[in-house]
Amino acid sequence: MSFFKTLRQYITQTFLSLPLLLIGWALFLGSLQGNIGLLVLFLGHFLAVPLATFLLNTVLEFVVTKLSSNVFYGLSFIQAPNADVCNLIPGKTNYGIPFLGVAPSIWVAQVLFFFSFLLSNAYGVYTMESPANADQEKVDRRKTQALISMILTAVFAVVFILGRKILVGCETWTGILVALSTIPFLGYGWYRLARECSARDSDIFGIVQKILPEEASQPPPMTCVYTGSK
Repeated sequence: MSFFKTLRQYITQTFLSLPLLLIGWALFLGSLQGNIGLLVLFLGHFLAVPLATFLLNTVLEFVVTKLSSNVFYGLSFIQAPNADVCNLIPGKTNYGIPFLGVAPSIWVAQVLFFFSFLLSNAYGVYTMESPANADQEKVDRRKTQALISMILTAVFAVVFILGRKILVGCETWTGILVALSTIPFLGYGWYRLARECSARDSDIFGIVQKILPEEASQPPPMTCVYTGSK
């Protein structure tokens, strides 16, 4: 029994730290492989998402505060209690702040941004025009893999966000709806930025390689020059 309790604890801790794992994965693989798409994704997690989350919470809190006496009933539907399980980094909780803004929370924003970027990537690969000399079988395989990637990405995004809401209790439905109506556009725009940096390297799945003609994957020709014997 203690084994299963320990296993459950590790799974829960991993789930709570999911955004940090995704950010670390993007940075590690992007640096290791020189993948521009992953490096741009990491910058989005590090810079764009925190800024967007702060602005959304600030604006919504201001609007709700102004209208609360007539329309709303306090800030409970866009705030959650400040606790370790609700923070991105457990153990770094500032207990001087009683509530956290979750419209959206930084956890949901980071996870949704990640999956929005992946979904945009898979859709871009699916709709990409193939070269005239591309093998039709490889093109069909590329589209099939891109379609499967889109479906799995959407399913995992729903599972993770619902799991966060139901199991942890640090989210509100209002915050999730705000995130769904804003963060995916940020993820798509960030993917477009990655494509502007490098069209091929923006494909973080590596599926686009399936449409390259064979000669594009062959090593460059080498020339042997006789220099004479010493």
